[in-house]
Amino acid sequence: MFAQTRVAAPELVDEGHLRAMTGSGHKLEMVLGRLWGVLGDDALGCLFALRVELPNTGHLLAALHLLQGGTHVTVNFDVGIELAHDLLTGRVGLPDRFRSVRPDLDQWQQLVPSAPTPLTVVTAKDEFDAWAVSGQPPALLKVHGGLSRDQRRLLDVVVVDIEEIGALWPTRLRAVQGLADAERLVITGYGGADPDVYAPLLVAAESSWSEWRCPTLPPGSPVPGDAAAHQITALVNWDEGTAVAAFASLLGLDELPAWVPPDRHEAPRAYESAFEAWSADVAQRCPAAKFAQAWAWMVADAGDLDLAAALLQSVPALQDDGGARIRLAEVLYARASPADLLEAQRIYTGLLKERPPDPGTRDFCLLRTADLARKTLLSASPGGRVRRLCVMAAAPTVVLVRTRFGRRRAETAADAYGQIGHSGLRLLELCAVHGPRQAWPVLGMFAAGLGRASRRAIELAENGNRRAINRQRELTLHALSAVLRGRAASGDTVEALTSLRLVYRNAGDFPGAGNCSVTLALAAASAGDWAAASELLTQGRDDHREGQPTGEPLVGAAAVIRRVESIIGRVRARGA
Repeated sequence: MFAQTRVAAPELVDEGHLRAMTGSGHKLEMVLGRLWGVLGDDALGCLFALRVELPNTGHLLAALHLLQGGTHVTVNFDVGIELAHDLLTGRVGLPDRFRSVRPDLDQWQQLVPSAPTPLTVVTAKDEFDAWAVSGQPPALLKVHGGLSRDQRRLLDVVVVDIEEIGALWPTRLRAVQGLADAERLVITGYGGADPDVYAPLLVAAESSWSEWRCPTLPPGSPVPGDAAAHQITALVNWDEGTAVAAFASLLGLDELPAWVPPDRHEAPRAYESAFEAWSADVAQRCPAAKFAQAWAWMVADAGDLDLAAALLQSVPALQDDGGARIRLAEVLYARASPADLLEAQRIYTGLLKERPPDPGTRDFCLLRTADLARKTLLSASPGGRVRRLCVMAAAPTVVLVRTRFGRRRAETAADAYGQIGHSGLRLLELCAVHGPRQAWPVLGMFAAGLGRASRRAIELAENGNRRAINRQRELTLHALSAVLRGRAASGDTVEALTSLRLVYRNAGDFPGAGNCSVTLALAAASAGDWAAASELLTQGRDDHREGQPTGEPLVGAAAVIRRVESIIGRVRARGA
């Protein structure tokens, strides 16, 4: 990505940017996801480099456990366990060039139970739905999707974890939650970095005899502390923490048959060769400007909105690219200076006038014009404010009518409901800051009603990131409603916000975590806990500063924090 971006914009990126990006902690899935967002399925071709020809010792042990009736939940894509199962049961033979390990395979096959459990592999979303209906039998459950059995197709892969942040596909989530029923639960080969799996896994592991085995964890990993808090035995060392050691202990095997040693196994070299072939092919077939667009998107994620805007504005090939223009408008929308908002509005309005063929793009641009009307509401003249309020109300209504209120294009309808909840929330905050306190109970009723719009957005959205955003808004509306009506926020609201904040932090999404902290400050104020409210506001501000080149929150985030501070101040004054 960097090399192709250098081709498209050599004057804007250098080795320093590459070092900053590789040291940023971005997961591979996040990087791949941004490339996928621009190139489409061409980007996903690199996943076929995960092709397995010969399973390793860990795969064989996992297959033995499944043959004994075990259940596995994995976030891996490859079919190594399935291939090991086929070899152990004689369903397939060894590839010709591995015939020398035939005596070793004979030894492994002697470990297969006399009445083996048939293998059920659940990968695609519809397979998870069918598995749930069938009573959730023992299976190999691939909750992030994966490769097809012939290793030629991708099955509902979660390319970017944040797409399903805290909100796995319902039956995939049920697979993680179902681990709570295990008599013994072993977590191995997992660093806890997947935000959609980590939090529900901790809850499930707390309900059973469980242990978490890893050979090593990165500095600052939350796993040891979280494991202790959830009564999970943590074994983090090279003797007990490897997958092989974990499975051997689980199966009661003191000695293992020989198998191909890691230094003779061809999988790493085969992966490297396949990845390099994909890299060369995709770089040849896709314009360098596309890579620059993906790089700009990733740079914006890292907080450098100035560089992202410069990339998108300076590469000539991107000027007529609708997707790149929307990405530029999104960067300007986030940077949020008055000039940026005006330019973003011009881009969205221009795209609407061009009538993009994709109705989803048209509706997205329409909803963004409503959001920009909200952002510029206070800076407009009295007449301009009336027009902006009309746009804020009309745009999501038009989209809901077009989508028949979610009966068609449910994801777009979810965006419209989410827009209603978001705009309503910000208007209520303004009214709570500037309006008379006598009106607060009525405003609180409106907040409760708007929470139902966010709930509807959650119900319609398949994208887990959208569900998480709307869940956070729904919880904020609940907390705000409690404050305005003079009640304490419910324990369920506080618990859900705390869990969602953890998910965002594990995903490296500090602005998302900051929003949850600010809402928790509202909840603390509703209960009269002023010290906690002050501390949570500080945490929220610090989270929004994280990764920002200026060291300060973005304009929109700073405005929200100021409004919440003002509301809490009025609540405290009322109590005094």
